[in-house]
Amino acid sequence: MLLTFPCLAAPRPRVARRAFLASLLLAPPALAAEPAANPLGVGQPVRPALPASAYAATIRRKRAEVLAQLRQLDANGDYEGIKLALFISPFDDLRQACYFLPWAVVASDEAAGTALEDAYLSVRAAWKGLDDSAVAASQDESKEGGVSVAVAAFETALTEFERRIPAQL
Repeated sequence: MLLTFPCLAAPRPRVARRAFLASLLLAPPALAAEPAANPLGVGQPVRPALPASAYAATIRRKRAEVLAQLRQLDANGDYEGIKLALFISPFDDLRQACYFLPWAVVASDEAAGTALEDAYLSVRAAWKGLDDSAVAASQDESKEGGVSVAVAAFETALTEFERRIPAQL
């Protein structure tokens, strides 16, 4: 009995494959059904792994630690430390909780979830501004004052985000 292996078979012509790929590129995009609740307005809705109360508790628990660490790093002039700290715990825990909370809330209360999403966009912009100012200050000492302003802006955005968290959470 002769054994044959499909991987050792003669190669198939690539013409059909190329035609198929070209048809995908040239075909008009299919009209997708609009998702039921999608605060970001793009892609598929995010499915949070935790309940909204867990994300709210993480935000409340990590907020003070994050702000204290930011102020300490800023006071010490450790702008490289700020750049690195923004991507590890507790900063990353806070960032992820802020990202997923609107999605968890929108499942039960679309208006509150949308308001949280708007506040999250402000937090995200403040976070990026803080990162940008830390990078600029680490490269040029004349821009060190911008980090303190960015820390204050981040704190304000985070306070506004926390204010919009529904009371039952």
